[in-house]
Amino acid sequence: MADPRFYPEATPISITDIIDIARGEKKRGCSSLMARYIASADAADEGAICFITTEAAAQSVPDIKGVICLVSPDLAHALPSNPAVVLTPDPKRAFGLVLRQMFPADDHGQGISDLADVHETAIYAEDVRVDAGAFIAEGVKLGAGVWIKSGASIGKGCVIGKGSVIDSNAVVNYAIIGEDTVIGPNVVIGNSGFGVGRDGGNILVPHMGRVIIGNRCNIGSGTCIDRGFLDDTVIGNHVMIDNLVHIAHNVKMGNGNVICGQVGFAGSSVIGDNNIFGAQSGVADHLTIGSGNVFAARAGVTKSIGDGQVLGGFPAVPAQEFRRQIAALRRLAQNRKNKS
Repeated sequence: MADPRFYPEATPISITDIIDIARGEKKRGCSSLMARYIASADAADEGAICFITTEAAAQSVPDIKGVICLVSPDLAHALPSNPAVVLTPDPKRAFGLVLRQMFPADDHGQGISDLADVHETAIYAEDVRVDAGAFIAEGVKLGAGVWIKSGASIGKGCVIGKGSVIDSNAVVNYAIIGEDTVIGPNVVIGNSGFGVGRDGGNILVPHMGRVIIGNRCNIGSGTCIDRGFLDDTVIGNHVMIDNLVHIAHNVKMGNGNVICGQVGFAGSSVIGDNNIFGAQSGVADHLTIGSGNVFAARAGVTKSIGDGQVLGGFPAVPAQEFRRQIAALRRLAQNRKNKS
């Protein structure tokens, strides 16, 4: 369910309207059903609407009445018997269109004045410093000793823990940030993730999650951390992030990770503790990375990894194997050169 600090209350929508929007057909369910809130498949309850794109997601839906499931025809068989079922060619795209009807477009009212622009409902602890040109929206909570520098923008409902610093021109929305964390210049936290629905035309699917950042983290300049789709994007404690890093929607990252410049984490990847990611390395979506690993610069991780490994190359393999691959490639190139 969407956090009311950041999102308005959902506008209920009937299953009849959902069918029209989804360009679908009802397989089963009462015609008077209403969707009153959104949920992921495994968290759906009476009055929820969810979408299904995998058999595992279909099997995770609770077997209760009053849930509306958007699903493609080839996966409908995997659903339990009680939820209502709407068949549609692209469930994610249909879900995005329904979201647009249930939730009006956001408007943070962003606007920077010559002086600090602070909404009257913002809550300050002691010794908070807000520089000229900063913007603080309604319902923001700032802990003791927080410093918001010039040009920074803090969106509606955000929470900034004590001692944290939001540097110049950073933008923070839909976020809860821990204590003694530094957000560098021009960082963007809480922007919508890149969820694309494709069926007769691309649409960006609205995101209703948050970004949760732990204590004593450092987020380098120009880094972007997207908010979750339905769940949250989570960064643990003591995470050190260099400049120009991208962390996509729904990433779950543990404690103590060190991330060098231009690293990218695709959506819904799960990262353990105390890993080191070299510059320009990347992790594909929906992978699980263990703890204590080291990834060389430009390593491309394409499958889930356990604990305590050193990897390099694309696709990423153990470092010794990567070195043998490079040596073999050089020998091959040299042999071809000698024959020519």
